[in-house]
Amino acid sequence: MDGVADAMRDAAAKATDHAAKARAAVLGAGPAAARGASRLTYTSAYMLSYGVVYAVVFVAKSLPQQNALMHGLRDGGAAAVVDIEIKAAQRGKAPVLELPNPATVEAAQAH
Repeated sequence: MDGVADAMRDAAAKATDHAAKARAAVLGAGPAAARGASRLTYTSAYMLSYGVVYAVVFVAKSLPQQNALMHGLRDGGAAAVVDIEIKAAQRGKAPVLELPNPATVEAAQAH
């Protein structure tokens, strides 16, 4: 009978030890899964933005620069940047971009 009692005690101790290890593994998996999901999200966003920006810049640089399309794209982009800065200033936020002096830009385009 003592052998059976010893076996039961050992089994209970091993089960308790195993349960504690399993609980620790589950508790440690939560932060690791969150880090993995965060890293996946960052990498996906990085690859998407890089691919989009690279493709747009590549196409824009491939086109002739002195035509109505490119002038319109440049002027529209500049107007969008100015509008973003105005809205940021109205909300009391610091400027997002350093805007060039319009006189300097016009002088550089004249040459």
